[in-house]
Amino acid sequence: MFETDTDNRGQVGIGTLIVFIAMVLVAAIAAGVLVNTGDLLQQKAQETGEESTAEVSDGVQVVTQVGILEDFAGTIKVGELRLKVKKRPGAGDIDLGKTLFQYVKGGSKEELSGSDVGTTTILEQTSDTATITIDLDTDGSLTSSGNIESGQTARITIVTQSGAQTEVILQPPETFAGKTGGEAIHL
Repeated sequence: MFETDTDNRGQVGIGTLIVFIAMVLVAAIAAGVLVNTGDLLQQKAQETGEESTAEVSDGVQVVTQVGILEDFAGTIKVGELRLKVKKRPGAGDIDLGKTLFQYVKGGSKEELSGSDVGTTTILEQTSDTATITIDLDTDGSLTSSGNIESGQTARITIVTQSGAQTEVILQPPETFAGKTGGEAIHL
């Protein structure tokens, strides 16, 4: 009734097997590429996350900000800043020698490195503190911005080596009446 051709059946089976094996190999290669791509993306995401965390947490906290008054030909001005800093909780080691200090007063802006202000301290523990002294005289650390007069506002942005920023607003009292050179005031 039905005729079967047994010679051709085997050839069809072998061809199908070859195609099947080729598809399995292609799928295995594609899976390998996807796994490698996934691993690469995971590594990049982890690096980006660590960098972002460092930019947020690897900064400093300003514990105190003090201005030292100086007498400039009868005019009392803030001639020196003393900032006591410590690292933020969870921050890695902070090398203040590699830290940038941006001082802005009025229309002037100056950038000082840790070595410009004479600090090479490395903050390792959360309890570690360092005092940063910035001479505001034009013959001191700064070249043009100068001293802070009563009622003026200035700003210092502290940028650590990881890029974390801390901004400090310096606002002396409206008047220095009754003050003399050498006195310390809280800013």
